[in-house]
Amino acid sequence: MRNLGKTNIINKIGDGEGRRIASDFMDKVLIGFAKQSAKYINAVYEAPFVYSEKQLHSVLAPVISNIAETFLMEHPLERKWEIESEPTFESYTGSLDYWCRYRGLDLFIELKHDRDAYKNDNIRQEAHKNWKKMNNEQLERVKDEAQRFSEHSKGILLIALHAFTVYETLPNSKESLAREDIETLISSQLNYFSNLEPYPNWCGLWVLHRDLFDRCTRDYENKKSYFPGVILVAKINEIIK
Repeated sequence: MRNLGKTNIINKIGDGEGRRIASDFMDKVLIGFAKQSAKYINAVYEAPFVYSEKQLHSVLAPVISNIAETFLMEHPLERKWEIESEPTFESYTGSLDYWCRYRGLDLFIELKHDRDAYKNDNIRQEAHKNWKKMNNEQLERVKDEAQRFSEHSKGILLIALHAFTVYETLPNSKESLAREDIETLISSQLNYFSNLEPYPNWCGLWVLHRDLFDRCTRDYENKKSYFPGVILVAKINEIIK
């Protein structure tokens, strides 16, 4: 991608009903994520994905808005009671990070964000925990609501989307080798795709262009932090109709 960098996509979504639409959507999310992030980097010389999940919405919301026919953040939903003997209002209602309609399908998307140390093959326990919570708890709880929602839709796809910011922090005396290091970043991408459970079925890597890499470097008193890439990991569930 001119002036943006390079991407690498691992796609095991398959060809079932709605799956080609999901593949098309996720591929466009990756490209849009790179373009939207680059706008911010070029404007203020820092990366929007170095902070937390809350700041990441500032990137994803306009991306999804440009891709989808329509969308809503924090879409209100009725979730299953966590303790059915205590059906309080707070435990019954909830919200979805994103609802959007794309090519006739409704997508329910939950988002998580974590960090990945450059050249480190160890996936943080917090990342495993967040991935499992999103898939096994949050999306699991909205399945009944998705089934009801599908009566007014061509189908519902539940999507778990996890963003990993790749970073490297070094003393000022050392020079980073992470700039456009595609081989190492693809190795990290494969590590996440192969070792998260439940297994994802789509994974996109964005390797920042060298100019963007240099612009979003963060300087501290005796060290620097570098951000060579971002990995987006997703699990797209079977269509609900």
